[in-house]
Parts: sequence; C-alpha cells; structure tokens
Amino acid sequence: MGSDPGTPRLKIPPNITQAHIIKAIRDIETSGYPDKNESRKYDLLFEGKCYPPEIVLSRANTFANGVLLDVSEFSGGEQFANKFLKERGFEIILKDDPLIDFEYESHSWKIISDTTITKQMDKSSFKHHGTGIPVDIRHFFDIDSMKVGERREIVLSQGILSYIAHLEMLNEKNPRTRLIWRVDLESTIQSTFPVWSKYFDTNTKTHASTPVMKFIKTPSKDTYRISFEETKKASTSLVLKTVYSRDELKDLFTIADASIKNGIFKPKDFSSVWLFITEEKTPDRTQYKDYFDGVSLHFEGQTMKRTDDLIINSEMDGNEILVFYRKRKNEFSNYGFRYLGRFIYYSHTSNEMPLEPTKFILYPFDDSR
Repeated sequence: MGSDPGTPRLKIPPNITQAHIIKAIRDIETSGYPDKNESRKYDLLFEGKCYPPEIVLSRANTFANGVLLDVSEFSGGEQFANKFLKERGFEIILKDDPLIDFEYESHSWKIISDTTITKQMDKSSFKHHGTGIPVDIRHFFDIDSMKVGERREIVLSQGILSYIAHLEMLNEKNPRTRLIWRVDLESTIQSTFPVWSKYFDTNTKTHASTPVMKFIKTPSKDTYRISFEETKKASTSLVLKTVYSRDELKDLFTIADASIKNGIFKPKDFSSVWLFITEEKTPDRTQYKDYFDGVSLHFEGQTMKRTDDLIINSEMDGNEILVFYRKRKNEFSNYGFRYLGRFIYYSHTSNEMPLEPTKFILYPFDDSR
C-alpha cells in the first residue's frame, strides 16, 4: 500500500521533536525570516520572545527531515500547527492586537489562518457577482500595493471546476478594492442556495445565518480553492465527552435516515461528518482496525470506499468531522458512544485491492483526552 497521490495538503511530519523545534528557533534568532511570513493571529512564546508558529515548524523540518516545508500547505492551517507545538510542550499565545480577528460588520470577512479566509455572503455575493475587500484584508490576496485602475485576474477553484475572477482597485478619492467573478460562479451560488437567492431579491441586509464562502490559498499563484459552508454545525449542539446513543442523536437532530447505523454518517442539512468508532468489534462485524491512542485516531474506511471522500475532502468541503467512540459495544448504556469532539483529517493510505479499506489518521481539534 502507498499514500494516495491525490492528497491535496502537506502534513506536519510527526517525527519533528521538541529538540528540532528549539534548533529552528535558534536558527530564526540568527537568520530571521521575511516580514510577509509574520503570523496573523498566534505566536509561539519561547524564553520571553515571540515567533510565528508555522515558520518555526517549517524550519524544524530541515533539522528533522532535511527539507524546508511550504507553510501555505499545512493541513489544518494555523490551528493545526499550534496544536502540534502545544503537544510538544510549547506555549502558544494570542497576539496582543485588537484587529487580529479581522471581523467587519459591512463585509463580514474573517481570517482563519495564513492560508484560509472566510466571507459571510451578502446581497452583493448573490446578486452582483462579487464583493468588496476591506483594507485590512488586502494582504491576504497580496494586493496591498495595488493602485487605482489596476486589475489582476485570479482563479477560483471548486472541485474540478475553475471560475475566472479578478481583483480591482476603484475610486481614486476613496480607493476601494473589489473581488468580481463572472456569471458562471454567480449561477452556481444562486442554484446552490436558492432560498437565500430569493431572500436577497427583496432584502439588502445580511442575515446572521447566511452561508459562508471560504477561500484557501493554493501553491499556484493567484489560485484559490473555494467552498461554501452552511452555518449549521452539529458540534454546537453537542457536549464534549458526553455519552450519546444513536437514538438520542436521532431525537436531538430529528434524524430519520437509517444510515445513521453506519460507521460514517453525513446528517442532512449539517456541515458535519460523524464517525462512530467501536474499537473491539463483535465477531459478527467486519474486523476494522480502529483505535484512538489519546493523540491520533487510526481507523479504516468502508470496504467499498464510498464514503472515503467525505473524510479526505472534509476541509475543502467545509465539513467538520465529529467522533463518537467506545471501547466495546456494551461499554455504555443503550449502546452509547462518548463524544470526543471535532477531529482534523491528517492522512490516508489507499489499497488498490478490492474490498480493502482505506486507512485514515485524524488528529483531535478539541481536547479529547
């Protein structure tokens, strides 16, 4: 078996140790790093000094594996890098800057990490094939120095589809930056969210639950992966480490779909994928090798591989992965599972042999210990 060549994101190599990270910090103290690589929201605090977490990990990999990592391609972005460093004994702090969240009432942009940004969609997104870009968001699209009258073409990629768009600077007296896409993407947005499209026929203000448009930087210059997220996340209705039976989950989320009995389940109308993991299977069940060691979750997908893409593409599709776990079937009353919280897809290994399941590794986003 070998790693699937289609895996879109680089992974932080698990063999990077605390010693490698300290060597990287010493190297940064000596050689520095470009201003453009400054972290946006978090710092690694070491011996009273602050360092950008992703840059530290990128340098640490040169000591562990002999190559510098491209920080723009870390799976999970800034949050995953922070978690990796915390697990190795380092302190991560929030920057002392009131603008770090980049939330704007008029445009509702938010920077999630150095590689990911979201925009809560408004009437302009649905009806005027574009959106304004606030001044403090320009650096994400690398247009800080754009002049009035300039225009730069970019590509917005969604799965196998690519949409041509452009960035432009308007209005000499009060410079304003806009992102404009063509009618093909506008049609996709309207057909994906017909209720919201109709809502903005007669309303101008953004509603609190309008969809979110996510942009993720890619290695290709001026190309961004996009996805659309409904704001409904199942995790907001669940309590970490609480035991839930499938019947209780069905009642809580009004689920009638019988496929909730499967190990991998996508609840309708939620941007969530649920994993039901039983470590020790009964003899009448397929003997998948699944376990959580407190640091990472190892599990095997379904033998027909029909749900593999739900896990592999979870970040790109805007779906959270929720894990329900038990040691054995009767560990809890009513055959329940303990809710371990949100997990991040890390890697998978495929087998071309028929009926051989894909092997996955996930890391917890919430504290699941």
